[in-house]
Amino acid sequence: RGEYSFSEALRRFGNKTIEVFEEHRKSYKGMKEFIIENGIQCDMMEKGSVDYSKAEDAEFTASVEALRKLGYREGADFHVLGENEIRADYMDTPYFTRGIWVPGMTVNPLAFCRGAARAAASKGAIIYENSPVMGVRPENKAVCIQTRDKVMEAGNVIIATSPYTVDIEGIPGAVKKIVAPIFQPVAVSKPLPEGLVKSMAGWSDSSEDAGLGYAFGRPHDHHGERRLLFSNGVIQNARRSKPKPDIEAHERFLKELFPDADIGIEYVSGGFIGQTPDE
Repeated sequence: RGEYSFSEALRRFGNKTIEVFEEHRKSYKGMKEFIIENGIQCDMMEKGSVDYSKAEDAEFTASVEALRKLGYREGADFHVLGENEIRADYMDTPYFTRGIWVPGMTVNPLAFCRGAARAAASKGAIIYENSPVMGVRPENKAVCIQTRDKVMEAGNVIIATSPYTVDIEGIPGAVKKIVAPIFQPVAVSKPLPEGLVKSMAGWSDSSEDAGLGYAFGRPHDHHGERRLLFSNGVIQNARRSKPKPDIEAHERFLKELFPDADIGIEYVSGGFIGQTPDE
């Protein structure tokens, strides 16, 4: 399904899994400190995320044991949720019986980007917009940066860019543009009944059923209506040129999730996106 549970990732990738997990934790902490230190108003929410599981899931148990063996503190670095806690504090559904909560946050990405730019400018940085770097070359004791319109000098250059950057002359191989085509389906539910919305008040910002590969966010406000947005999940024609989300599979999942509610999928979309393998 394109995703791995924590325990399966450990088995397949070994220490690399631990490195990625640690980098995620450090980036979360560092980003939070940066936002607070610079007073960036970007709708930061610290609800974390939950991986849910049904009963008798051996991989869930293995994931919890792996976290403990790695020295992560239960109750601080992660929480194990039982059925009663899930129904009382997260979502009132009989479908899931266990879950693992890990810290995390969401931000408004545009507001964060603008806030970070203001913070950089306040410390003396100069931001040149619409000026892609076309070349970099050493000259005497400086480094010359060639843009489309001018040449600038700097003592040092840091390359921190996406895989979509243009080729930069003078530093062959410094930027590797390895992009994998990933199909990203999105499904949107019909408007949710008011009672159901209230039962979801404690939802985390993102939730996932690791067994099925579904990922879904808390109910979103769409023109006054509350809906669920799904990504991943089951897709049709996965190996063909035009795959699409499987609406019937999503609706069966919703029926199992909320057996007493009359909701379904209203529309779907999806397409290929370029994604680097290390993402």
